[in-house]
Amino acid sequence: MARRKYQELFSGTNRFTIRTQACLERAVGQALYGHKGARVTLRSAVSSATRELRSQGLDGAATLAVLGALVENAGRSCGADRASLLSGEPLWMAVRTRVLASAQLELAEAIA
Repeated sequence: MARRKYQELFSGTNRFTIRTQACLERAVGQALYGHKGARVTLRSAVSSATRELRSQGLDGAATLAVLGALVENAGRSCGADRASLLSGEPLWMAVRTRVLASAQLELAEAIA
């Protein structure tokens, strides 16, 4: 099995399928490191992860909590916990905001 580039940043992603796990780790890792163009990939990976968490029986709040914690832990692992010059918040918070917004969209679509 090939080594995944961002694997060391994540814990708790083994609850996802191999494909979703790899996509989510790559998309969140790229977003945390500030790679441009990661938005569409991130949205797709979060949508897949949200669907899988829902199929495991988690409700909306628990799903958001799992994804938020995943981004926070990865952000702290990669050093993205330093404060942004513009907002004063840790850099991972902007990524967590995008992840949670994507998850909320997916949850809203699942309800409708």
